[in-house]
Amino acid sequence: MKQKFKLTIVLFFIFTGLLMAQSDLKIYQWKSHLPYPIGKSITQSSSKIFIAAPYSIFSIDKEDHSLEFFTKVEGLSDIKMSVLKYAPEHETLIASYNNSNIDLLKPEGIINLADIKNSDIVGDKAIYNIYQGTADLFYLSCGFGVVELNIDREEFGFTAKLGVTVNDFTIYEGNFYASTEEGIYRISTGPEANPQNTNEWKLLGTEDGFYEDYSSDAIVTFNDRLYVDVNDTLFYYKNGALEFVHFEENHEIIYITAEGTHLIVGEYCGVNGVDCTGKVLIFDKDHSYEPAGSNCVNRPYFAIEDEQQNIWFSDRWRKVRLANNFLNDCTTIPINSPYSEHATEIVVDGKNLWLATETPGSGNNFGYYSLIDGQWKVYNNKTYPSSLANLTTCYRIAVHPANKKVYVGSYDVGLLEMDGEQFTFYDDSNSPLRTGADPERVRIGGLAFDEENNLWISNNSAINPIVVLKNDGTWQNDFITSSKGLRQVIIDQSGNKWFTIDGGSQGVLIFNEGNLDDPNDDQTRVLTTSNSQLPINEVLSLEVDLDGDVWVGTEQGAVVFECGSNVFDPNCQGSKRIVQVDGFNAYLLETEIVTTIAVDGANRKWFGTKNGVFVQSPSGEEQIAFFDKDNSPLFDNAITDIAIDQENGEVFIGTANGMISLRYDATEGGVVNTKSAYAFPNPVRPDYTGPIAIKGLARDANVKITDINGQRVFETKALGGQAIWDGKDYNGQRASSGVYLVFSTSTQQAENPDAIVTKILFIN
Repeated sequence: MKQKFKLTIVLFFIFTGLLMAQSDLKIYQWKSHLPYPIGKSITQSSSKIFIAAPYSIFSIDKEDHSLEFFTKVEGLSDIKMSVLKYAPEHETLIASYNNSNIDLLKPEGIINLADIKNSDIVGDKAIYNIYQGTADLFYLSCGFGVVELNIDREEFGFTAKLGVTVNDFTIYEGNFYASTEEGIYRISTGPEANPQNTNEWKLLGTEDGFYEDYSSDAIVTFNDRLYVDVNDTLFYYKNGALEFVHFEENHEIIYITAEGTHLIVGEYCGVNGVDCTGKVLIFDKDHSYEPAGSNCVNRPYFAIEDEQQNIWFSDRWRKVRLANNFLNDCTTIPINSPYSEHATEIVVDGKNLWLATETPGSGNNFGYYSLIDGQWKVYNNKTYPSSLANLTTCYRIAVHPANKKVYVGSYDVGLLEMDGEQFTFYDDSNSPLRTGADPERVRIGGLAFDEENNLWISNNSAINPIVVLKNDGTWQNDFITSSKGLRQVIIDQSGNKWFTIDGGSQGVLIFNEGNLDDPNDDQTRVLTTSNSQLPINEVLSLEVDLDGDVWVGTEQGAVVFECGSNVFDPNCQGSKRIVQVDGFNAYLLETEIVTTIAVDGANRKWFGTKNGVFVQSPSGEEQIAFFDKDNSPLFDNAITDIAIDQENGEVFIGTANGMISLRYDATEGGVVNTKSAYAFPNPVRPDYTGPIAIKGLARDANVKITDINGQRVFETKALGGQAIWDGKDYNGQRASSGVYLVFSTSTQQAENPDAIVTKILFIN
């Protein structure tokens, strides 16, 4: 009997382990979803290439091309990268940000140096380049001058405030050289010089072999010579004279690097209004040159050569490019990531995620994306040039509940239907959708499916702005309303459609069509400050909670309408929740701009604002959590959308600087406990101290955990369909080794007796 029991336990834990493997996130763990196709700055160690993407860092293994990502989730202090430089003697990556913040990524951890960022220097403090002088000393080319950094001591040395932007820096024959728009400045590296004294820096002119009036963007030492960009012409400087090397018509030199056996010169095209492709030229010691690998260059940012004479490129073109042996054709390294950082609407459909990316008037053409089985896919005029050539401003997105067709609402060209790889556009030429305020554009402001799988559309500023695409493929738009500027639409549990309305005096439109075939039974009501508890008429967001109540987010907090089917009754005016703020009573989020609202499996409200994310209790009266960019890995406090995977509790948060997700502690609960309820992690090993989740429960079920002898050690209430145990008993001590039994009773089915739900094996 003992052997049989042990075998049953082992098989049980194998099964629950497989269930747990369906999600790669632990509870309370964050995950970034940032764009990586564009690289800005490149540096290298002996085994890796490090690339600064627009919002974070990633590395590529030189041998197998495997990738590793570094974001705020992994401990970076900031976002929006500037320049990277690797210090091989210290195995340290120096990472600078656009705001002049600096991180040192050392083997033992990340050290933040915010001295320049927090300094009182007026004007441009950006870091444009980093040069290694010795094993310990590095020199930062900044918007105001040059700063010395000792990474061994993790402190700054001299600061030379030259009063001009320094583009590049090098050391040559006992002198510091700084390349600027005014020309090249020089000062001795000897002990007699004081680089902090601006007056000691000499601007090189005609008496030094330079021109009287010139600018310089790049400077580097190579083959015992000083190579400089002077007015977009490449020279080398030797014995007090400039020697001509190369000039490219209609191009400007933006970088010069010399980390290998060649001199690499990146040239940007577009001077004098000429439209052409940039170039990267590879020079040998005799100044013979070849263009870098074909199809590797378009709008160059940077390039370096590794030990195998491979050239690694960062370019405005998307995808990292590599030219093997520097002259071969280009190899691209695929990176699984979104196309851009934008997220205007996030939709979770089962295990799939869909993302719309553009706000009205942005002028962008990023398209829309899917995240399926861990892989991102991009749909825009670059990835589908024939089918989606005219697609712009993908503002809204929705998925048909049954046939899984994807509908994308454009704020320019109407509605896009995607059925597999088949794309169909609907506009004023083949549907009731119409133009409005702008006669050139068919604007879609919102999309929502009802229980009959009809798609309700807000056709912003059209004469008849409420349009429905029925489940049978037919259209209808003969609904009359005085409000034209409709945007977001949601549908409550009574089938009422709620629309936000553009404009400062508009509020919310509630609409019910009654019988679709009878235009005379339509009901409409407009909620404003004059007939409801709305604190202001600027309404930005709507959501229906698990109890059927509708939450309305405004520029001055949130209001809840708990009227059910009686929303057209004038007495339905909503209510403002009273919460405690710093010991005083206040209305819920009354000082916050509520841009989006989501509801998790425990009926808690996730309010996205301009200042972060507020997680409130089901009633809204108690704050459960608050996340901003200072106390969490959030990339920005301006929240654009929030969507929740109710099955595993992962919360997807769109910010102004990229999307991030957090696996939280609530999931969707059923009416009764499922037979497949399980706990994870299971077994609980000695080194694990995180939360233990019991999943598959009835919504808000009562949960008791006992030892094998029936002694109760813990009791709680499920958060939706998931209960959380911290692994401690009633005395606050970590549970002893052994098997623990989980019992649960649904509060919705109180007549059912307690039944064992699952077992947990604890190992200490």
